[in-house]
Amino acid sequence: MNRKNGKTLRAGEIYWVNLDPAIGDEIEKRRLVVIVNNGHNEHLRLAIVVPIDTWSPYWDENPFFVPLEPDSNNGLQKKSAVDCFQIRAISHNRFVEKIGNISNDQLGSIKKSIALIMDIEPEHCGKAFSFRLQPADANDLTVDAPLAPEAAEGGDGRGQEDKVSVPPVYEFAVLGLIAVLAVALRIKYFIGFGLGDDLSYFDLAMRIYSGGWFIYENMAGYEFRPLLILSVAAAFKLFGINQVSFVLPVFLASVGSVLVAYFLGKRIFSVYVGWLAALLLAVFPLNIFNSVTFDNDVIIAFFMGMVVLFFIKAGESQTAAQSKWYALAGFFLVVAYLFKFTALFLLGVLGVFSLLEMVVYRKNFRQIWFYISFAGFFFLVLLYYKIMSGEFFMHYIVDRTFFEINVPNFYYSGDIDVKGTLMHYPTVMFNKINPIPGGKVTYFIFGWYFYFFVPALFLLLWKNKNKAYSFFLMWWAVLLFLMLEFLPSNIDPNYLPIPRQERYLEIISFPVILIISYALAWIGRRKKSIFLLLLLILAASSLYYSHLQCTLTKDSIADLKSVSEWLCRNEAKELYVDVPGMDNIVFHTYGCGIEIKNIAELKKETPAQGAYIISGGSRMNLWDDRLIKTIEEEDVKLPLSQVLTYPESKISKRKGPLIVYRYQGQSQAPSSFR
Repeated sequence: MNRKNGKTLRAGEIYWVNLDPAIGDEIEKRRLVVIVNNGHNEHLRLAIVVPIDTWSPYWDENPFFVPLEPDSNNGLQKKSAVDCFQIRAISHNRFVEKIGNISNDQLGSIKKSIALIMDIEPEHCGKAFSFRLQPADANDLTVDAPLAPEAAEGGDGRGQEDKVSVPPVYEFAVLGLIAVLAVALRIKYFIGFGLGDDLSYFDLAMRIYSGGWFIYENMAGYEFRPLLILSVAAAFKLFGINQVSFVLPVFLASVGSVLVAYFLGKRIFSVYVGWLAALLLAVFPLNIFNSVTFDNDVIIAFFMGMVVLFFIKAGESQTAAQSKWYALAGFFLVVAYLFKFTALFLLGVLGVFSLLEMVVYRKNFRQIWFYISFAGFFFLVLLYYKIMSGEFFMHYIVDRTFFEINVPNFYYSGDIDVKGTLMHYPTVMFNKINPIPGGKVTYFIFGWYFYFFVPALFLLLWKNKNKAYSFFLMWWAVLLFLMLEFLPSNIDPNYLPIPRQERYLEIISFPVILIISYALAWIGRRKKSIFLLLLLILAASSLYYSHLQCTLTKDSIADLKSVSEWLCRNEAKELYVDVPGMDNIVFHTYGCGIEIKNIAELKKETPAQGAYIISGGSRMNLWDDRLIKTIEEEDVKLPLSQVLTYPESKISKRKGPLIVYRYQGQSQAPSSFR
């Protein structure tokens, strides 16, 4: 519940509300509504309502209208009906006056009508088609067929490419070489602490490292990723406080993802597809870049892949262990959620196939253990949040509050380019990006993978007779993409999609790469020369774009890292720098005792004797040029001496060389950085 202007909102209450402005057939003007949800609080300032209309005899047999007879309890003056089809979430600010309450039975009828409206019946798929994820017959590749004779001759019953058995030593030797390649590439292009949310994670990890714990409050969004923070704190304990320890959990998840890609490819298709999937993920530009900086999406993609792997393993099992594998998959989904909430998107992927199998085909009911396990462990997490914060759904409340507070200036004016926002992902998937405005370095952040993915998907759906796995992989990729594309950060008063970040698409890397790998293996069994040419093009271009992306990013923050070391050696006590540079400087001067302030403060205060000021430089390529400040732009009129100049980068040129000034320092000739 929430107290708004002296009113307490509860489910079942009838209010006058102001619903203007409305569009099309939406409910409008000053209307009577019934509140249908509880859980109102000072952070979640929305209520779900349904409008009340004057009763019409035409609605007698319509299940979407719930009749209300006037009485002293509800305050109505004539027979009315609740129009459940017009359900809507509205701000608490729209509530004007309460007139009464409906009964619990009437509220229950409204909720049943809403449930009926939301119920979507799956299309009939036919008895000859099953979505069960099990090993397939080598001849017809239908999902529920018994193991084919070819399996006894050395294959695994999945397809023609496995008619020849692969010795385990050879199988894992190749996988080991791919894993070594993945590790080598990530070491070569290691970047470390970047510029973004990194400092927030670092501060929380240091709190845990120092013996503290999480504080679950209004805007503590990052604290609801506890396993991420704990893993970084553990790395600090084991290997010390440094860049390698900070990025280590992401690095390990990336290498682990290469192994998961192999086992998924092997289990769904064959050893050869598994090798290809591992190789393509090992050289995938997005994954390489995200794994050498601090990107949580790499970790949740890894755990989501593990969940699918265990789910498929359970479907293949014919023993009592099947329930245990399903339960393990449910547990790992909760683990993934404790790194980032978007892991829960996977419920939509797996839920459809469970629905088809258990409800439509009425078999393999042991899948219920996946949902029981998930629900049980998830409830324990919610119970922990309830104990720590007083709210079961504190995580949702905090995220909702964050999106409500951090809305762009153009949002409430209605000047929203929804079409342009929704075109961002499709554009960067198939086009080069120029991360620095006006810069000469451009690259495909996803390599050429999506150019391969589109025809590969058609080939999979056309040629692979195992339709269960074909549609599962397609659904896995498409549903997660649609969620990232269309889920809103705000809906009232305007629809605003969640922020666009290329790294979010990390969670679709498994299905995309598995589909490409299947297509390459299919081609390889028919035209080895074409297969080798396509694989060479894809791998070589991926390495090239990985090199461009990582080199540019590393170069763009090299000046700040080097200057941080210089400041520590010179025992600086006070430093002024722009916002994009503050996080990186704070991390790299940790323990040096430097007080770091925003350069904009120089307009309001006089720095301490001997304070340093950073002007210009590069900064990481995700920042707008306008946020990088120079003393000329800030109109700093102080007696300064130039004490250090860092050479201007040739590839990440932004606002000239980074120059360090000292306030009222001893006059000396400017020097270049050594």
